[in-house]
Amino acid sequence: MSAPGLRRSWSRRCCLLLNLFLSLRSAQAQPNSPVVPLRDGACDYGAWTPATIVEAPTSMLSATRLVSAALSSGVQRDRSRRDGAAAVGYLVGVAGFEAALLTRPYTWQSTWPPRLRVLRLDGTIIDGPAGAWWFAHPRAVTDAVGTVHVVWAEPVDPLPIDPATLRGSPPPLRTIWYASLTSRKWSRPLRIHHGGTIRWDETTASRLILDGQNRLHVAFAADDSSGWGMVYLSASAAPAREWHAVQWHLAVGVAYLDLAIGPTNRAAIVFASALASPRKRENVLFLTQSMDDVSQWTPVAEISNADEEPATEPHLFWDSPSALKLQWVHQATDSFIGGRMLYTKLTGPRLRRTNTRALSLAGATGRSRAAIDACGTIHVITHAYLGEDTELRYARVSENGWTALVRAVEKPASHPSISVRGQRVHLFWYSETQTSPTSAPLSGLLHASLPTQRATALKSRGSRPRIRQ
Repeated sequence: MSAPGLRRSWSRRCCLLLNLFLSLRSAQAQPNSPVVPLRDGACDYGAWTPATIVEAPTSMLSATRLVSAALSSGVQRDRSRRDGAAAVGYLVGVAGFEAALLTRPYTWQSTWPPRLRVLRLDGTIIDGPAGAWWFAHPRAVTDAVGTVHVVWAEPVDPLPIDPATLRGSPPPLRTIWYASLTSRKWSRPLRIHHGGTIRWDETTASRLILDGQNRLHVAFAADDSSGWGMVYLSASAAPAREWHAVQWHLAVGVAYLDLAIGPTNRAAIVFASALASPRKRENVLFLTQSMDDVSQWTPVAEISNADEEPATEPHLFWDSPSALKLQWVHQATDSFIGGRMLYTKLTGPRLRRTNTRALSLAGATGRSRAAIDACGTIHVITHAYLGEDTELRYARVSENGWTALVRAVEKPASHPSISVRGQRVHLFWYSETQTSPTSAPLSGLLHASLPTQRATALKSRGSRPRIRQ
């Protein structure tokens, strides 16, 4: 987040008078979303479970933020939950990262240097690797044996002792690092990329993905002396974990980027960039995919057409070995109204768009996250901008179209993380508030889940699937 953006966000937070401590009981008792259960042809969906606390509210600067969900594919029995299953895995975030973005000192407790945290869903906190790290925008994934893999970005210069000396302008990021957590013990952090200026944030770096052969994948935008570009990093399977890089040099910068790994372990990257001809257009979508070897890639193909509005925040998923699903946003030029969320399926050697579905937006949205479930439905959580305030809104899309974009969280919330594991969609977010205009803002981390169930599995029995709430 830029320093001006943080100041605007800070102004909004100062206007919130909701007492989070007094509202937690009611948050646990009330449904977290007004979404009505919907049958979309492949799956049935219930309602969001009530919000539960992952990390208790604390000072905004010392709270775990920029969270990346790292849930495993298994489930464990939990008699305290009526559905009998709970997610297995971790959340990986960082505390104190925003201290360097503030332009004036504050009196409440902060965490400096930033501290990586790994949280279990029961609230247990595991400290990250020791040392004075920046831990910029960590990405994480958990493998089948429970090892947590984390990548993050770092500057080259050592961090200052006092974050105020940065004056709200963090140093440029130059390196990418990797570490793993096994049985509460961290591996030694390993530098896996170095060069140029790395553009690694919420929209210019992809998810960290683990494929079926236990290999790791991540992609991000980068600039160097030769111009703009992007980088794809992949690591071989354990125990060696040797990292390899593929780099692209482009005529213009990359604004948004996402990565998908397919069922045959093929990789695909979608990104938004400008196009100079036949007429200059901003934020055109392009896509490239790997061949049999991830070191060999197809030529970059244009996905947007010449008459469309600027494309932002693409989310890409493999639907089959030969088809991709793409969700993104078109925002009207020079306007905060008239935008659309779009969905399409890309098929054939030329990646033709088929069955494109659009959802009209009443206003601007941003910083979205998306996940795909076993039925091929894409779940999207995004910030909706409402004047000086924002709220989280949720929608999902399948071949049959979109649901409505509805308010997902009843209380002030931001920075969501969404993940699908088994028959549940998991949503994590920050809830921020102040107990008084002069008190320190508080930030708590909360969780809710959405049950899913294949409709076709029960249709043969002549009954409509039922999901326990």
